[in-house]
Amino acid sequence: MTGLLGRILNRRGRDWATIAVAVAIAAGLTWLVYANQVRAQQIDALSSALAAQRAQAQKAGQTPVAPPPAQILATPTPMVGPTGPQGPAGSAGRGLASVTCAYGVWRIAYSDGTESGGWSCAGPPGPVGPVGPGGPTGAAGPTGQPGASGDPGPAGPAGAPGVNGKDGADGKPPAFWTFQFLTVEYRCARDPASPDSAPSYSCKPT
Repeated sequence: MTGLLGRILNRRGRDWATIAVAVAIAAGLTWLVYANQVRAQQIDALSSALAAQRAQAQKAGQTPVAPPPAQILATPTPMVGPTGPQGPAGSAGRGLASVTCAYGVWRIAYSDGTESGGWSCAGPPGPVGPVGPGGPTGAAGPTGQPGASGDPGPAGPAGAPGVNGKDGADGKPPAFWTFQFLTVEYRCARDPASPDSAPSYSCKPT
């Protein structure tokens, strides 16, 4: 019984060792594939940069020192060209004074007084928030001006004749009256003591 248990334990130990070796080999192969991919990407980037530099030199009327990328990749032998003359000293560099995000755009100020920027520094808009509660009812506005008068309407139909009114009170005799006789004008004034039923007048030429 003890011998059988020992054989089982020995076999399990060998299985675990085999699994560990297989895992190590798989990890090593994965790393090699990743390293080759990174190296290929680096070579592509260097080739693009070299091609752009050659095109820039040719556009400026110069002869590129480095051969084309395809030639270098076909025969990867280092080529050293002659040392060129020393170029003139470059202008003094500029430092970064401040970088601010104002009104949604970047503003970069340099130590020599120049500025750059203008591209957006705002993030994407957030989701729309929920609708807020309704506000209180505002105060009533002032009374408006009276409107313009409309056109008069058409005349209505004639009404029915009204009921005859009561007879009015008897009128009083006139206080005076005038008349003309033989080109002479006379004015007759009423005697104040005479009654209304039989008034008397005194006439005099005017």
